[in-house]
Amino acid sequence: MDEVIKTNQTDKDIFQIQRNIGLAHYRDWSKVDKRTVVNFDCKAKLLPDYAKTIPENGVIVEIGSRHGASMAIFGLTSKESVRVYCVELNVIADLPKNIKKYGLSGKASILPGDSAEVAKRWKLPIDFLFIDGGHSYENEMSDSEKWAPFVKKGGIVAWHDYDYPLFDGPNVKKVVEDFMRAHREFKEIHTEPYIFIAQKI
Repeated sequence: MDEVIKTNQTDKDIFQIQRNIGLAHYRDWSKVDKRTVVNFDCKAKLLPDYAKTIPENGVIVEIGSRHGASMAIFGLTSKESVRVYCVELNVIADLPKNIKKYGLSGKASILPGDSAEVAKRWKLPIDFLFIDGGHSYENEMSDSEKWAPFVKKGGIVAWHDYDYPLFDGPNVKKVVEDFMRAHREFKEIHTEPYIFIAQKI
């Protein structure tokens, strides 16, 4: 039987959980580009601060969950009544496995399918939207345009891989710039390598 991890985690635990889940993809952290390590660790640094502020019965939506590293952060650091929804096109075995491993079976749910199609069925207001799906300009903008309208006033949108120089990262910065220019109802509140965070005002 797989060990179930307790949910009362310290900041140090969160960093280690991120690294442990990340090993399923990166295999050996000593061989990973330092910019990728910074990119990965910044989630463990920033996301808990926002997750802890989400009110009772709040809603977190993550677009693109892969192995579940960000899901674990959201689930372990937010209030017990907060629900985490993982929108994932290609669900791999690690995602449900990590939901169970970290004791989040009653808190985190997987919504399989294309994010644009899932958005058509979505009804709930969102407290925190984390966009980390396909990073082509078209996919990133589609996720932004289709999901941001559900964010409630005072809620947060965060784009991962913002200004990340590797792979399709540069597309994210362009999307954020264009989206923020077109949507004045969102205000930048924090930028850090490689996350851009805006609040709906």
